[in-house]
Amino acid sequence: REDAKAPVAAAASGPRVVSLVPAVTEMLFAVGAGPQVVGVSSYDKHPAEVATRPRVGALLDPDLERILSLKPNLVVTYGSQTALHEQLARANIATFTYRHGGIRETLETFEAIGDRTGHADAGRAAAQVLRAQLTGVRMRVEGRPRPKALLVFGREPGSIRNVWVSGGRGFLHELLDVAGADNVFADVDRENVQATSELLLTRAPEVIVELRA
Repeated sequence: REDAKAPVAAAASGPRVVSLVPAVTEMLFAVGAGPQVVGVSSYDKHPAEVATRPRVGALLDPDLERILSLKPNLVVTYGSQTALHEQLARANIATFTYRHGGIRETLETFEAIGDRTGHADAGRAAAQVLRAQLTGVRMRVEGRPRPKALLVFGREPGSIRNVWVSGGRGFLHELLDVAGADNVFADVDRENVQATSELLLTRAPEVIVELRA
């Protein structure tokens, strides 16, 4: 049972961290701050080590009492969690605020989270590796035909109901561009689009990419 898991002892070199943002949790482990992570969100799956960490709720249901019981020095939150930010401030606990963005913001987050946890060099190195990989992909597809692509990141299993796809803003849309494809929903100025089967047929993608957890 999750509530029976013992708090993880944080490394002496940095703060004890609770992360409510799965994307940032992965970054924490990538820059070497994994031993400092003492609590994670209900939706964290990666890396495998998060299975050993206590769960503290998520975007809509953060468990403040559970968070405080882990005695963190730093809590990673979503930018929209205003009430939680205020509660943590009253408890004199620092926060690292995450907001969805594009590739540039992701690279900046790697560097910033490394700096906040005492792993500044590793944060910069991780960002540089990712930056180089993206540049390499761009170079490989340069000059090739650009297919019309649909990027699906959610749907009902075994069906095309409740389909969620990338709109024309944000990290996923930018990755399609880097990979040499044109997003069929590039004209929709949102990160996420809930698309009906009729709308998908109208957009007529030549390539469909589906992300799975």
